Amino acid sequence: MGLRQSLTRTSALLLSIAQTRLKLFSLEFEEQKGQALVTLVLAAAALVCTILALLVVSLALVLVFWPTEHRTLALILLALAYVMLAGGLLWLLRRRLAGAPPAFAASLQALKEDEALLRRLAAGDGADDEAMP
Repeated sequence: MGLRQSLTRTSALLLSIAQTRLKLFSLEFEEQKGQALVTLVLAAAALVCTILALLVVSLALVLVFWPTEHRTLALILLALAYVMLAGGLLWLLRRRLAGAPPAFAASLQALKEDEALLRRLAAGDGADDEAMP
């Protein structure tokens, strides 16, 4: 095989690999975008409902204890409960974000595999045809 044919074949192969990886990246990007939007909408709706529920419950508890001398204690306990709840939720959020897989993990893995394959080919490993995607 001539040098020109070899370069043409290699160029076509590299373009094919790049096209496949870009398609994979595009699919992953769309998936991430959709998941982020759904998560954001659900979180906003949950936040609004939670705030309204806490407001009503707090108001009801304060009204129950208002005629007694324990109204200050009731307000302090409510505030303490909210601080503890917020701390627990922030801890849970931090743990969830730290354990989440990185975005575009499949694309990054495919690019690493491509890089390793190209390095083997450049080193003259001889396994070029059967290792091609």
